[in-house]
Amino acid sequence: MAILGSGIIGTDLLYKVQRSVNMSCGCFVGRRESSEGMRRAREMGVPISSGEVGFLLANPGLYEIVFDATSAEAHKEHSRQFAAIGKMVFDLTPSHTGTPVVPTINAERLFLARDVSLVSCGGQAALPVIHAVAGQCAGIEYIEMVNTSASKSAGLATRLNMDEYLETTEAAIAEFSGCGRVKCLGLLNPATPPVHMRVTITVLVRQYDTERVTRAVRDAVAAVRRYVPGYTLIADPVYGEGKITILLRVSGRGDYLAEYAGNLDIINAAAVYLGDLYSERLRQRRASATAQLETA
Repeated sequence: MAILGSGIIGTDLLYKVQRSVNMSCGCFVGRRESSEGMRRAREMGVPISSGEVGFLLANPGLYEIVFDATSAEAHKEHSRQFAAIGKMVFDLTPSHTGTPVVPTINAERLFLARDVSLVSCGGQAALPVIHAVAGQCAGIEYIEMVNTSASKSAGLATRLNMDEYLETTEAAIAEFSGCGRVKCLGLLNPATPPVHMRVTITVLVRQYDTERVTRAVRDAVAAVRRYVPGYTLIADPVYGEGKITILLRVSGRGDYLAEYAGNLDIINAAAVYLGDLYSERLRQRRASATAQLETA
């Protein structure tokens, strides 16, 4: 696999890929060889290039899949370019270009796509729980998601992509919940010490069973914790008249990013989880093809 984008998200991805059973990084690609990410990759012995997307397009034999950690606007062109050479792309930008996939909801769609959208950090945090609630409720009228993250965890690309982040997250929540009225808010908290990511989900609904909803939310959180250990339900859902409120906290593993940067860690963890699934399927297909050739 290859990582396109040597900023903080791409660099943390590189650390996570080092633990992968099915993937190895064939190239770490950015703009400046003097960047911190490039230096880290070089120290790990990972091949690097400052040739950006052009280098990957000119060297398709180095990788099978690409993790795009650049920008939403750039990914729209990257998607077209990699499709032309038959490469799988995992989009970590909120470009709203490819097929939205959340590991605990629709991981199987991974195998039907060439451009997999990880939606957004807020999407990966909120969607598993929202989907679980939607499966237990009738007549959801409104969903609101507020994502509060440490200001220090938001790099330049995150800030530049804020509009796309909100639009893409709202569209994904609407798709996965079936609710037509959705509102997302992203807040950056400058507090010192930095705060860990918190997500507040409010659902207005005509009818629900508290026991069933609570059980579904707990199960959804447990499923996400298999690949994001720091994903926590702060307390059981709070119920009011026609309203459900859910509070989540997300802490990272502390690979390259600080532990408080759970907002970035969760989308990387989801990407690597899905990349492992795809790589394992690719390995199985190749093993089967080899066996058939040997039999023939």
